[in-house]
Amino acid sequence: MKKYEHLADLLESKGVVEARFKSGHYVREVPDSSPPSPPRVPDFSLRPQKISKWLKVLNVLFRREEPGITYLGRATPNVRAPTLNPLNRSLAALTRRGDERDLSYDYMFGCEELRQQIPRVSVDSGCGLSPDEIIITSGCLEALSSSLRALTKPGNTVIVDSPSFYCSLQVIEANGLKALEMPTDPQNGVNLEAMELALEKMVGQSLSSDTVIQ
Repeated sequence: MKKYEHLADLLESKGVVEARFKSGHYVREVPDSSPPSPPRVPDFSLRPQKISKWLKVLNVLFRREEPGITYLGRATPNVRAPTLNPLNRSLAALTRRGDERDLSYDYMFGCEELRQQIPRVSVDSGCGLSPDEIIITSGCLEALSSSLRALTKPGNTVIVDSPSFYCSLQVIEANGLKALEMPTDPQNGVNLEAMELALEKMVGQSLSSDTVIQ
């Protein structure tokens, strides 16, 4: 009986059950747990703007060690996940091999063996790629920066979703570009009507060649 009372008190303290007069304990009715309505998408001016608040973003990033701050704007893999064990073993074996290529600069377009393997695994996706069409970069930011440098020139406008990945704004600023925010709904994605309106406006102003969609 004491065990039951202890368990009932514990569940009641956690809000799982409730005591009813002369009736015992019952499972507490769960309130409506449906997610709240998404926030209203604010109105946008649909005008290209320079990135002017990057220093404020850096200020927040540099406070990562400050207690009470939880970062939700970045996604990093769990490096302790068991699924990474085969990869870790392969990396350890390569290190023990002592191949001089492990500590040397690779070909400008990236590791040739890797560029040959990517087209093979891309066949299932319906992609007919050639190793000569592939460039290996050191992360997505280098890939984004290289793409913008190839497709734009300083002063051009880049269409971005809003809110957007903060490092994308850094790349846009570093390349002397302007950002045109597109309102984005958490359920429906980018507002296609707003994008169509913006593109029509740019075409009318003979700016279509200066616009890149991220």
